[in-house]
Amino acid sequence: MNHKTWRAVSRPAVLLTVALLLSACAANNGSGGVDGFANGWLAAAPEDLHRDAERAFHRGNYGVAETHYRTIVARDEGDVDAWVGLGASYDMLGRFDLADQAYQKALATGKKRAAVLNNMGYSHYLRGDRKKALDALYEAKNLEPGNRRIQGNIELVTNGG
Repeated sequence: MNHKTWRAVSRPAVLLTVALLLSACAANNGSGGVDGFANGWLAAAPEDLHRDAERAFHRGNYGVAETHYRTIVARDEGDVDAWVGLGASYDMLGRFDLADQAYQKALATGKKRAAVLNNMGYSHYLRGDRKKALDALYEAKNLEPGNRRIQGNIELVTNGG
């Protein structure tokens, strides 16, 4: 077999092998076995995933942000910031059902309740439910009266921004 034939044969074979390995690792994720590429030794550190998720979100790459946040919460279900980021990503993707689930997981951690309620309020605002939005936002404000972000969201919802 000459060099050109070997290249033509080996490249698809290599790509197929890599694809099969990656799919096997993804299928094994969370099964108690080898964590694979997504959550194993090739994965980024949690702080890197947070940084990348936040960057993707702020650039409007909500699907990429959602993927990063899902990876983070798969590793650490107690990471309230990741649950809030995941909920916000779902909000921006129009997946309010999944956003609600993420915010409930965030509330269940018992941490940063005002931030979670603030995001929940904004989520309801995006859906057009101003009453639920204000209920959540005023609950957040009661927890953190001086929080400017919460106050800004209350003004946005109240004034129809």
